[in-house]
Amino acid sequence: MHLGDPKIAPTFIKNFFTDFKAILGKKHQIKDFKKCDFSPIKRHLDEQKMVKKAVTDSERQRNKDIKNAAMFKFGYAMVDGHLEKVGNYNSECLIKYGYVGKGYVLYS
Repeated sequence: MHLGDPKIAPTFIKNFFTDFKAILGKKHQIKDFKKCDFSPIKRHLDEQKMVKKAVTDSERQRNKDIKNAAMFKFGYAMVDGHLEKVGNYNSECLIKYGYVGKGYVLYS
């Protein structure tokens, strides 16, 4: 597993594994970070990156058009009679897709 800077890797591993064990609960069988194999996750993320890079120009333009349409619809607000740009409209405008800001999921 590539952890970047070797000076901070032990601290990262310690902090990550502490949080990871807290999420897993007390009855998990994982006791040592070195025995964890995250390569399937890395492989999946690499595949997703390749898929994203393989998008054709027409698909990329279509995605950009969808994003721009959402920006024009949700990206501005009238405040005291002035048109103001909304700072982060993406997380709040995805309600129709099942998301409500800050990563909360309504349905899956």
